[in-house]
This record gives sequence, C-alpha cells and structure tokens, in this order.
Amino acid sequence: AGRPDATASAATARAIYTRLDLPLLAARCASIADGGPAGGEGDGTLRRDGPTWTVGEGDQRVVLRHVKGLTDLARLVAEPDREFHVLDLVGGTPSAPGLPAAGLPAAGDALDDAARAAYRRRLTDLDERIERGDTSAAQERDLLVAELSRAYGLGGRPRRPGSSAERARTAVTWRIRDAITRIETALPGLGKHLRSSVRTGTYCVYSPEHPRRWHL
Repeated sequence: AGRPDATASAATARAIYTRLDLPLLAARCASIADGGPAGGEGDGTLRRDGPTWTVGEGDQRVVLRHVKGLTDLARLVAEPDREFHVLDLVGGTPSAPGLPAAGLPAAGDALDDAARAAYRRRLTDLDERIERGDTSAAQERDLLVAELSRAYGLGGRPRRPGSSAERARTAVTWRIRDAITRIETALPGLGKHLRSSVRTGTYCVYSPEHPRRWHL
C-alpha cells in the first residue's frame, strides 16, 4: 500500500535534484520512481561507496577502488547524450581564453613534470602487462602514445598548456580512459560498451547506441 507514496515522493525528489543540478541523486530517485528492479539483465551499476565503487552489469558485480575517472563516468551515464565541458567535470567553470578556471593550477613546468612522471609510470605498467600477454594493454599503450605525441613537441620538449580548458581536456581524457580500462579488465562486456559509447574531448558525452538503465 505504501509503494505509490514512495514512488510519488521519489519523483518529487528527482525533480528537485534535477533543478539543483545534482544528477547522481536525481538518477537514484528516478530508479525508485520508475519502479524497476535493483539490477535487471543488461542494467549497469556505477555506485560509489566511500573509498570504493560497486561496478556491475546485470547480476555481475565487482568492487573497484576510487579514481576520479569513475566519478566522471558516473556523471556522464547519469545524463545520456548531455555534453559536459571538461571544466565542469574537473570542478572549474568554462572561462574566457587565457583566464585560469577555479581549482586549476596555472600552467608551468611543475605541472608538466608531474604529468610526465605519471605517464612514465603508466607506460612502464603497460609494458609489463604486454610482456605478460595482456592484449588490452597494447591498445591502451597506443592511445597513450598518441596522446603524448599531441602533448609534446619535437625532440620530446613539452608544449606549455595554452589554457585551462586544454589542461582540463588532457586530464579528463586520461582519467576517463583509465577508468574504462579498469572496468574492462574486470567486466569486459561493460568496458566495451563504455569504450564505444563515451566520447572525450573538450566536451565529453555518454551516447550509447542502445540505451541502458543505470543504477547510481
């Protein structure tokens, strides 16, 4: 007897969260309002539980440690076909050319050195995985090398970032690809779906060919 009231309350809460631009909470309320099961066949799950995430497809579940790319993915899948500017995803706001966004460090050698160190560590890890026969690592390595070729000039000299948006684009692209790779390692089907449905760049979007329901 209480179900209609719960559904109505969830629908009201969803409308409020939507107006407040809180997509994750709105999506959770939508799941209740729609009256669907907790995890149907083909449904996706991407829910944070403190320092970990519960990620799943259908009745398959895995637990992954928190990385920023999973937060990005959760925002994207909560609103399919909505394009998010990278500055929205990193917590800044789109700004005029040459003006730093809130929460982002200014361009400089210190940021570049940190990025290069992270890239070196990741390349070393990928090379080790390739030696162990991990074929997915080879594809990721190719993507990373392509990204580095755009980020660095002739002779390996780093190009100084030209704007806050460009720095954010590089960071968000990297961490979304990294998160999808982690999911793909544990759940190949879900990882493949996300890899084919998520586009990154100055604007990022989750636009699946075949829509699916997400539990967030």
